[in-house]
Amino acid sequence: MPRRNLTIIILAAIASIVCYQRADRNPYTTVFSQALHIIGQNYVEEVEPRELFEGALEGMARKLDPNSQYIPPTDYKLLQEQLDQAFGGVGIEITSDKDAKRIKIVRVLNGTPAAKSGLKPNDLIMAINGDDILLDGKTVRKRMEQRDEAIKKMRGKIGEPVEITVERPKVDVPLTFEIVRDRIKTESVMGDTRNEDDSWNFFLKDHPNIGYIRIKEFGGRTAAELLDALQFNGKAVDGFILDLRNNGGGLLESAVEVCDLFIDDGLIVRTVERGGVEAQAWYAESGNSVVRKDLPLVVLINGHSASAAEIVAACLQDYDRAIVVGERSYGKGTVQKIFNLEGGRSAMKITTASYWRPSGKNIHRGRNAEEEDDWGVRPNKGYKVKLEGEQLEKVFTQRIRRGAPPSVRAQDEEIEEVEDPQLNKAIEILTTEN
Repeated sequence: MPRRNLTIIILAAIASIVCYQRADRNPYTTVFSQALHIIGQNYVEEVEPRELFEGALEGMARKLDPNSQYIPPTDYKLLQEQLDQAFGGVGIEITSDKDAKRIKIVRVLNGTPAAKSGLKPNDLIMAINGDDILLDGKTVRKRMEQRDEAIKKMRGKIGEPVEITVERPKVDVPLTFEIVRDRIKTESVMGDTRNEDDSWNFFLKDHPNIGYIRIKEFGGRTAAELLDALQFNGKAVDGFILDLRNNGGGLLESAVEVCDLFIDDGLIVRTVERGGVEAQAWYAESGNSVVRKDLPLVVLINGHSASAAEIVAACLQDYDRAIVVGERSYGKGTVQKIFNLEGGRSAMKITTASYWRPSGKNIHRGRNAEEEDDWGVRPNKGYKVKLEGEQLEKVFTQRIRRGAPPSVRAQDEEIEEVEDPQLNKAIEILTTEN
């Protein structure tokens, strides 16, 4: 036998013995296998082994904390696409039409499969691949879950077709389009309205001297997009609003890059691991800040602002760089690392550390945290403004529609203008200071 082959066999044997010994030291490994076998052989209905396997992993992760989770193959792919700000899809922006209980297209991106196929703004999506799409949930959360499921159906592998049936205003019969998915790039930084050329207007429509920038999520290109937005098309600005409401977070590195655009030096955030050991700290790099120190800034947050959004809000607040308005943030100040399983097909996302603000306070809301404890980001004193439930849904539906192209906004005359008290408070601060 060749010496090389013999070496491989010996190494494989050693690895097998080590794995066996480790498994043998953990008595639960055998019990776990027994439980799977018992259920597989005796449960009243036949269960797919894969279903049992994924259920067990989900249960283990759920026992840890709300932010740890098992990510099955389909969801893992979607997570990677979200962070990359690119995915296989059709190229539309949507909102929920509460009256029709359907998904409404508010924008068709130029040059995308949707534009080439003939989908139009104001089309109501009735079915995807023959499955009826109805947003009939009794709560806002349930309707959002139904909408997200529909988005998953439209996304998929580049080059594969998806069938979308729509109802179009002034057309008597439903229209069905077979659309071949392509690579779609998403934007994470948005303005108040769109210009005639479909670019963002980063000034408030009714206050042309006040800038408005909304960060939807923190992805790989967010800092670069924000840097472009902060140019304000070369126009003078008296102050601006950074809207982080409903921003569930994203990449830690992206949040650090964003903070670095506003402060010259100092700690941005640090992470602390098990046992109180500092894992890593991020500091502003001199020369990276691009925003004038004397330019007034208001940051909007709410109970859905989490993770990376909280890092940015906390940093700007701790350095007195911004006034924070709205409601206390979610309190997700933990670091989740993704560990690949099955050769990268699925993954386990588990909490490995917590975020700490420049002020030395922990952002994370622990299991037993009380309202009076220090966690999350609170609005500055005197600037708490509540916005929740149906009012919150209406404000953000309006915000999405304001971002539609001018031609679509002209057709949307039935949309009622909704009062946004948090935004109004921010405007009041900036107009008073100026």
